[in-house]
Amino acid sequence: MDSLNDNLANVRAFETWGNLYANQQNHHVPIGMDSYAELDFVSLDFVQLLNLTPCRKRQHNHQIPYVETAECSSFKTYGVYHLHGTLTDQWGYRFSFIRPFIAIHRHLKDAPILLGRPASKEYRIVLDNENMEWEFKHKAKV
Repeated sequence: MDSLNDNLANVRAFETWGNLYANQQNHHVPIGMDSYAELDFVSLDFVQLLNLTPCRKRQHNHQIPYVETAECSSFKTYGVYHLHGTLTDQWGYRFSFIRPFIAIHRHLKDAPILLGRPASKEYRIVLDNENMEWEFKHKAKV
């Protein structure tokens, strides 16, 4: 957390490219992956650039929990946005998703989308810390 600017920044996070679909357009964007992040985040600047609006549907009942950095300081959130995108791993396995992301301030040098532990677990993303590579977990065929 950059406490001077109230931005959440990654330090050497996994980064890949994916496609995000918004307002009938396809956007090729960098996506960060951090299995230590307890939530999935999107840059406030990014959703404003795409002219997206936060989810206000009652049936979704979004409740943003108290969010803090590893240094135990809190930061401001700006609503929940449902993003539709696709990821392709190093083996060519392609996966489409629609999921909620919490908008926060992120450094411009960081990927505008951060998949945290919730997405990593649900989509079975395996991060190889030694080689800085990632893939979707596949069941072995015997």
